[in-house]
Amino acid sequence: MIVSHVIVLFDFVEEKGEEGEPLRDALLDAGIARLRPVMITVGATIFGLIPLARNGGPLWEALCYAQIGGLLLANYVTKLLVPALYAIFVLDLKLIKWHGRESADTSQMTTKQLSTKPLT
Repeated sequence: MIVSHVIVLFDFVEEKGEEGEPLRDALLDAGIARLRPVMITVGATIFGLIPLARNGGPLWEALCYAQIGGLLLANYVTKLLVPALYAIFVLDLKLIKWHGRESADTSQMTTKQLSTKPLT
């Protein structure tokens, strides 16, 4: 499930880059736009697993709790770690070329400098 969420997130970011949006704005827009669908999907799955975890027997209980924990962890990874890694690959390592326009004050920044810059 995390793979599909990350692919959709990357696709959204790349679309914003092709439209000329700066990297920071593209990552923020992607996170905001994808927050609701991901939370609904994860929430529905977790709420669907709770009855099975409570009444499913010893085999299903452990399996469901592991699935719930994995979904919660994957949700945080998708929303926090993946955009941060993407910014590192674009800004610091320069392994991914960013096609969007960068403003003059952020074009030469690293991820550390960009993360401490206040939102405008």
